[in-house]
Amino acid sequence: MMEYRKYNLETYTLPLWEGDTVYNESVMFVDEREAPLLYYPEKVISVLSCDLKTEYQEGVDYEIKNGKICITENSRIYETTLSEFYPENPEPGKFFETTVPGYKYIMFGEGDFMFKRQVFVTYKHKDNWNGFIPEKSNKFDRFVKKLENGEEVKVLFFGDSITYGANSSGIMGFEPYAESWCQMLTHYMAEKYKNAKVNYINTGLGGRNTRWGLDTVEENIINYSPDLLVLAFGMNDPGLEPCEVAELKKQIVEKVNDACPDCDIAVVATMLPHFRLKGFWGNQEHHEAAFKKIFNESAHLDVIPVTSVHKALLEKKRYYDMSGNNVNHPNDFLARVYAQTLIKVILG
Repeated sequence: MMEYRKYNLETYTLPLWEGDTVYNESVMFVDEREAPLLYYPEKVISVLSCDLKTEYQEGVDYEIKNGKICITENSRIYETTLSEFYPENPEPGKFFETTVPGYKYIMFGEGDFMFKRQVFVTYKHKDNWNGFIPEKSNKFDRFVKKLENGEEVKVLFFGDSITYGANSSGIMGFEPYAESWCQMLTHYMAEKYKNAKVNYINTGLGGRNTRWGLDTVEENIINYSPDLLVLAFGMNDPGLEPCEVAELKKQIVEKVNDACPDCDIAVVATMLPHFRLKGFWGNQEHHEAAFKKIFNESAHLDVIPVTSVHKALLEKKRYYDMSGNNVNHPNDFLARVYAQTLIKVILG
């Protein structure tokens, strides 16, 4: 059994679509005493608090009914009320406007605001994953060869707040101090190839969009001469047509190719924003197809289909089960999915 009572790189990068055990899958209870899981649980190993320190007891705090985890009447597990989730008079900075009929606001919060309301379930299952599965690409072979040869490499991440690491517990400064998806990917590379010369660079910045990325290519990418660029904008481009976002990405790529011809590029298609709020929901779900179309013939670039994986997860779970702020950031569980998807496409 892998380590699951603290942050562990091996556990966190194990693909959710493989194996018979899910480690620390996050769920949250909002105005109902049950929550769905990705698989039908044959055996629950543990249900832990968000910091992975408190273990909840089956039959006391929760039960498993019809494949769902259900909290008991006197459970210690927190249940968010409907009035908390859709507040009538929210605190400043703790809400967004919502599109849900009958309500004006929806709950929002940074730091551990959402995280402390979530619990993490480790369980065994017999059913198989029937959602989208990313595939290995051969367009990163130059970079992988450098890793295999033990060469010193620079892995540069450039994007928005999701790229920076919001709301990963390690970046936010609370237990279990899980790394961001960018850090997980970089450390996984170093571990897999026994290469201590994998250098991590992150120039992501919260609130920025692809246009800003294009305007700052020189200082945020080219000055570092990376061997692998992970380009991950999109969440903050809700009002642009997908083809416009793709064209801006193409201009970034062309500048990088001219200045750093040996750099392989991973263009990340973003997770989705919460569909129940105003402000961020837009054309993000269509970016992935636009990116694939415009970069189809690229020799050393491929698209990372995080959007497709997130959509598959949302067929089984609720948005707030996997969000760090209920709006547009991943929690520790979804950050892991980012890392797992990149690992699969780049390294196999």
